Parts: sequence; C-alpha cells; structure tokens
Amino acid sequence: MAAVPVDSMTAPSLVRPQPSADAPAPTGRPALDTIGATGAIVCAVHCVLVALAVGALPALGVLADPRIDWFFLALSALVGVAALVPAYLHHRRIAPLVGFGLGMGILSTTRVLAPGHRALEAALVVAAAACLVWAHWRNRRFVTAHACTVPGHRH
Repeated sequence: MAAVPVDSMTAPSLVRPQPSADAPAPTGRPALDTIGATGAIVCAVHCVLVALAVGALPALGVLADPRIDWFFLALSALVGVAALVPAYLHHRRIAPLVGFGLGMGILSTTRVLAPGHRALEAALVVAAAACLVWAHWRNRRFVTAHACTVPGHRH
C-alpha cells in the first residue's frame, strides 16, 4: 500500500489558496491596519489612565488636554479610511467598515456628550477602541486571505 502524501489528506476548505503568478497582488494595506489597531489601543489606554489619574496627578494636565483626544480621533479616522476603503474595494466585505463606523461613532459621541464624566467616558472609549481594533484585525484578515487564483481576474 502506497503512502498517501499529507497534503492530499488536508481538507480543501482549510487550505488557503496560493496565488498564481498572474494573480494581482492584494491592494490592501495590512501595515495601516496594524497602525490603526495599535493607535486604538494606545488611545484607549491614554483615556483610561487620564480618567483614573486626573484627580491624583495635576501634572497630567497636558495629557488631559481635550485637543489630544481630538488628535487621536482625527488620526484614527485618517488611518482607518486609508486602510479600510481601498481594502473594501478589493475584498468587498462590509464588516470592517461597519465596525470602524461604530467605533468612530462611539468616539465622536463620547467626545461631544460625555466630557467630564470620566468613568462613562473611559468605558465608552474602551468599547470604541475594541470596535476599531476588531475592524482593523478583520480587514487585515480579509486582505491577506483573499487570493484569487483565476489568471487576469481582478477584484
């Protein structure tokens, strides 16, 4: 009885298709997804630390400046749009855009309606950051997993 190669025993649905030499390269920007997810985490940690330490350490005045919050919000929006929109045009999956929109909506609403409510603000920022991190993670998965094997077929 001949030995069966391990590759032939693998279920086809579990194997990532390898792109052919003619297949176009993915157009997404996984590095931007990494930057976006990392930025969302840094923003959440910043907001939680400021909320916890605002009364204890007056020296944190610069870190508690609302302009820093708006800077993080604008930066998150720019990185998110730059990473998610071109990737969506490639993989046509809406979930990362929905997660990004939800996270940005929570952040924007929090900045406008909850300043001064430190505990509520911290909880909402953590929820928003989780949405943004998930959106970038999911987008990165879609971009790196999407390999078309049909020569000349563009997405």
